Amino acid sequence: QQAGPTAAMLLNRAANELAANDPDSAVADIDAALVLAPDSLDAQHRRAEARYQQGDVAGATRDLEAILRREPRHFPSWKTLADIAETQGHLKSALAAWNKLLALDPKTKGGAEHVADLRRKVEGERS
Repeated sequence: QQAGPTAAMLLNRAANELAANDPDSAVADIDAALVLAPDSLDAQHRRAEARYQQGDVAGATRDLEAILRREPRHFPSWKTLADIAETQGHLKSALAAWNKLLALDPKTKGGAEHVADLRRKVEGERS
């Protein structure tokens, strides 16, 4: 799902804007890229990351869920979903996303250790 040259330029600019902590501009550029390349999972994933950086957790989650409905094996979306859930304190959801991530790629660097740590935290919450 390659984006055309204009969409790719917009995505590159958005990456620079995110690096410069300007998520509002990044979201606007990614939205424009998605008009040109509406099937781009990469663009939609980048928008989820930009929305999260904006503080729009619901928007980021909607983007990730839309990606995963279209491509349930989209590894980066599972990782981002896990990170967002964990950052928001939703440890059970983070653990579920990490388990899915490891099912797709059992050799994810640090994955097994992270899942074990999350499992201990989730079990500690139940105690």
